[in-house]
Amino acid sequence: MTAPAENPSAGALVSDLPIASGHRMASRLNTWGADARVRDDFENAAAAYEAAQWAIPGNPSPISNLAEILVHQGRHDEAIAAAEMACRIDPEVAEVWYGLGKTLWAAGDPERAIPCFSEALRREQGHVMALHNLAICCLATERFEAGWSAYRWRVTVAHRPDVPRIPIPAGWKGRVHVACEQGLGDVLFFARWLPILREKGAEEIWCAWPTKIAPVMRRAFPGVLEGFGDDGCIDMRMGDLPFLTQTPGPLPSVVVPAAKYRSREDAFRCRAPWVGLTWRAGAPSRRFGLNKRVDPKTLLSVVAGLGGTACPVQRGITNDEIETLHDYPGRSTWDFMLEANEEADDPAEALDSIADLDAYVTVSNTNVHLLAALPEAQRPKCHVLVTHPPEHRWLSAGDSSPWFPGIKVHRQRPDGSWPADMVQRIVEDIRA
Repeated sequence: MTAPAENPSAGALVSDLPIASGHRMASRLNTWGADARVRDDFENAAAAYEAAQWAIPGNPSPISNLAEILVHQGRHDEAIAAAEMACRIDPEVAEVWYGLGKTLWAAGDPERAIPCFSEALRREQGHVMALHNLAICCLATERFEAGWSAYRWRVTVAHRPDVPRIPIPAGWKGRVHVACEQGLGDVLFFARWLPILREKGAEEIWCAWPTKIAPVMRRAFPGVLEGFGDDGCIDMRMGDLPFLTQTPGPLPSVVVPAAKYRSREDAFRCRAPWVGLTWRAGAPSRRFGLNKRVDPKTLLSVVAGLGGTACPVQRGITNDEIETLHDYPGRSTWDFMLEANEEADDPAEALDSIADLDAYVTVSNTNVHLLAALPEAQRPKCHVLVTHPPEHRWLSAGDSSPWFPGIKVHRQRPDGSWPADMVQRIVEDIRA
């Protein structure tokens, strides 16, 4: 039998097979497709899934898998058509509706994705990934109440029977330990609800702050006790606070003043404006499609247009990235300073460093939450390049987010491209 990598024709792969072997062949083809998918070999993965359709006509699984591959190839219209076909083949299967919703979300259409995730949940109430994606799409389209309700079942927490799942009742009083979860940026984001939790009756709040962010959180919440509390404390998770407090927001960021300013005249001889740059955040996620990375040359184009100073604020900067920054064409028209980057790994130091910038151009990362926490007088202009699909806090459309007032948003298209005039618009705004 010839493998799909050598002969991608669906007909050639299965035309000589006896009908009785169809199920076994379909299983093998699905396995080949999955193996190719892991290698990012989308062409052969697609060929295997197409062949699997012919092995067992009427089975929605291969065509649903094909839709996912077409998404990764940027063929969104074909992907939607394939996912819709899977739903027509067997509309009683929750997974095909989840697949269609995921495909529509990847294509930038959350409005159509939401009823698909809801349909998947109607057929399988405990479909965790459908719940997770329903939450993201609702939050991204400003359906905050529904979004936070579904967010309780996010896959990063899963089903925890030991934490509250109902809103805090009126007249409640108690002591609480709030568990931090997910990334440092999420800790800063969800900390907005700690004052609301106290208003709702929390007489004592304990948090075991992650070590890296602890100095910043102590500045922001001197009244919060640091640690895990005791047996008398009720355990809550930070990401559940919007639902538990029944306060969907948007809420303003926590406020953390910068502790110091540096003297430019004494320390540096660099041209203004000082522009902070961060071009990647976290690790690419196959599960959720997040890949918060842009070409650093795109950000350097902003500095070149301003004739100022490039100040990387990139955690874990590599020697190759430093070489790219140094070798950027037109370098003679602007200055370069790695001083800010030396503090990028320490959130408290990064907070103070960001306050010393004139502007910050970045992907969504912890530093954006730090910048948003600065008092307005200390906050530089900020432009966030939101990669697709967006995190829910940046919504699905528009040039701003109600969670981060004053920060300008620039959106990557579903095909991976950026607006042609994006750099020029950023330059003009920073100059203004």
